[in-house]
Amino acid sequence: MNGYYIFGGYLNGWTIAQSLQALGLNSVLIPSEAVREQAIPAGACLFFTEEASLEAWQRCGAFDYHFYPRSPIESILDKWCFATEAQKADCPPVPFCEVRYDPETVPFPLPWVLKVRRSWRHSQKLPRGWICRTPEEYRTRLQQAKSNGVEPELLFVQQYLPHLHHLSVAGFYDPTNPGRTFWIATRKVAGDREHLATGTLVITIPPIPSLGALTQRLLQHFEYEGVFEMEFLYDPHQKRAWVLEMNPRFWMQHGIFKDCYGNILTRTYIDPDFENPYPTSEESFLAYRPVVWSDMLFPLIGIRRGQWGGLARYVKTLLEAILQGRRPLAYPSVRQWLPFVRTYRRHRSGHLTSANPLPPP
Repeated sequence: MNGYYIFGGYLNGWTIAQSLQALGLNSVLIPSEAVREQAIPAGACLFFTEEASLEAWQRCGAFDYHFYPRSPIESILDKWCFATEAQKADCPPVPFCEVRYDPETVPFPLPWVLKVRRSWRHSQKLPRGWICRTPEEYRTRLQQAKSNGVEPELLFVQQYLPHLHHLSVAGFYDPTNPGRTFWIATRKVAGDREHLATGTLVITIPPIPSLGALTQRLLQHFEYEGVFEMEFLYDPHQKRAWVLEMNPRFWMQHGIFKDCYGNILTRTYIDPDFENPYPTSEESFLAYRPVVWSDMLFPLIGIRRGQWGGLARYVKTLLEAILQGRRPLAYPSVRQWLPFVRTYRRHRSGHLTSANPLPPP
C-alpha cells in the first residue's frame, strides 16, 4: 500500500490509527471537512469513519485506491430506503412509515421517533431525530425540524421501542470468501444521552443465530463487501429481532477486534489475501469473549456538559460489567488518555495531517 489515510476523527479514527501502528504502519488522519484537500498518492489505502467522506470518494470513482465498500451505498445510508430494502429481503425492520401530518394516521402506537433519513447532507452532520411521546409533541417536533432546515422529505416516522435491547452484529463480510467473513455480537448498555444516544459502554454477548441469519441475508441482498455494523432491536423474551440500521464503515468499538481477535479486522481490510485464522460458527460468529468496551472521553465530555445522571449510569454500569467478569477495554487507555485529548484538539483545529500523528501505543 502507498500510505494509509483515515477520514474523520475522534475515537473511531484514533482506533484505526492504533490498529495500524500495532502492525508497524503509520497513517495520516484527515478531518472530515478536508476530505478532498489532501493530495493522496495512487495506491493508498483509505479508511472511513463517517459516510460523507466515503460517499465523496465513491462518487469520484477513485479506482486507484484501496477501500471498502466499492458498491453503491445510497440505499444503505438512506434509513428509509434501508428499511424498505430490509422488508424486501424478508428481514423485518423496526415499524416505520412516511411523515404523516395527521398523527392519527400513523399506523403504529406511540411513542415515535421523528427520524432523519440520512446522517449527513453534503458535509453537514444532521440530527439523529426527535422522540415524540404524544401527538402534540409530534406536531411540535415536525415544526421544529422544518424551522431548523430539515425539510419533511428528509424525515420519516419510526416506532420508539426503548424497552428492547440495542444489539449489533459487526465485522467483515466477503461474499466470495468465507475465510474473510466474520463478526461478533454486542449490546449497547450506556449512552452519552438518555435517548437516541451514541454508545459509551458496549458489552460483547454470546452469538444469537437469528441475528447471524438476518445479517447474512441483508448483506447478500445489498451485494455488500467490507466492514460493517448492523444494528438491531431485540426482544429477549420473544427472541425476536427488528433491523434498525447499518453502518457501512468502521464503527467506534471496532477496537475489540484489535485487542481480542489478533487485529483481524484491520488486517482483512488492508490485505485482500488475508484470511481469518480464528474458527467461526456456521453463522460466521467468532468465539464469544466477555468484554466491556468503554469510551474514556465520555467522563470529560459529561462533566463539561453537566450530564451527571449519564455519568452516574456510566460508572455504575462499567463497575457492574467488570464485577461480572468482563475484561475492560478502555479507549483511549488510561496511559494514553491525556496524549489523546491533546492530539484530538489539534485534529479538531485542522492541523493533524502529518504522518504518524498519534501518540505511540
